[in-house]
Amino acid sequence: MKSKGAFLGFFLTLLAGAGCRAAQLLLGLPDESAFGLLAPGALLLGGFLTLLPARREKTVMRLPLHGRVQAGAYLVLGLGVMGLSVVCTGLTRLGQYQTWNALAMLLAILAGLVFFMQGCLFAADGQNFAAQHPKVSLLPVFWCLWNLAVQVRVCVEAFSVQSLLVGVLFLYLSFSFLAFAQMAAGSRAVTRGRLAGWSLAAIASAAAVCVEAVFEGPQALVSGMQPPGSLLAGALCAVFLCVSLSSVRPATKEERVGEREEEEEPSVRPVVMMDPPAMSGPRLHAGRRPVVASREDLHVLTPSEIDLRTERVLVRYLQQAWDAKCYFYRKTRPKVKNP
Repeated sequence: MKSKGAFLGFFLTLLAGAGCRAAQLLLGLPDESAFGLLAPGALLLGGFLTLLPARREKTVMRLPLHGRVQAGAYLVLGLGVMGLSVVCTGLTRLGQYQTWNALAMLLAILAGLVFFMQGCLFAADGQNFAAQHPKVSLLPVFWCLWNLAVQVRVCVEAFSVQSLLVGVLFLYLSFSFLAFAQMAAGSRAVTRGRLAGWSLAAIASAAAVCVEAVFEGPQALVSGMQPPGSLLAGALCAVFLCVSLSSVRPATKEERVGEREEEEEPSVRPVVMMDPPAMSGPRLHAGRRPVVASREDLHVLTPSEIDLRTERVLVRYLQQAWDAKCYFYRKTRPKVKNP
């Protein structure tokens, strides 16, 4: 990414969020103090400062054509999200919020399956699971949003800076996975700035979340966290974003042109008739091409515009894999020789 402001915002967010959290733990300040809110506030403000300059990058991104690294990242993420959720939930037996944690585990399994299927098909022969099932590919987004809702409820009942930081992490992860799902499915053009902005903010949040494990040991990543295993799963998602940002590629010119043609609705619907009555009359001379006009803009279309729009309609509605062509044949009268 060419935007230096985005990287500057990322490093400032990383230093501010992790530094404030480390200072709070070193000084032994309680979570209810005003100093405890500095780390979440720095992550929210820093995420905005990272995303704002990154949005200037307008390059449309795509998944790699045959990327083993990206496929491996999807496989590891899918297995990790499912395994961490099931194992940690089994060890804590759903914890304090049984209904919320049970639903979080179910969504984690479904999201892990989506990641795993995407990695398997992508590693096999370059197939795209998200393009075939665009709505199912949004399950990781709902998993992140549900984890965010759980963290909000935990903070309402008993305020915790760590839970608040995890909530900020899953907030950024939900936007990041939404961008990845739209990019993989091809349902919307995703720019490099949008993809990198949300991903960098999530990576900085994951670093701030893991600061507690440095001071209190690795058990701080598991003990007392609701839903169980959510912190480790969020950190694994941040690693996945790091790998994916280095694997995605800019879209080719043909892919960008194809997107614009799909977004533009055709204004001409071709009707094939053997002998159209509307075109038979004294004004239509033999061998002359009929006049066709657009429904939106009532101007006479040129023959090249008619060919392009008819071809686009046929490809879309017949769903052919090849480049369909439409040819117009001129009906002429047989020549009569003068005696």
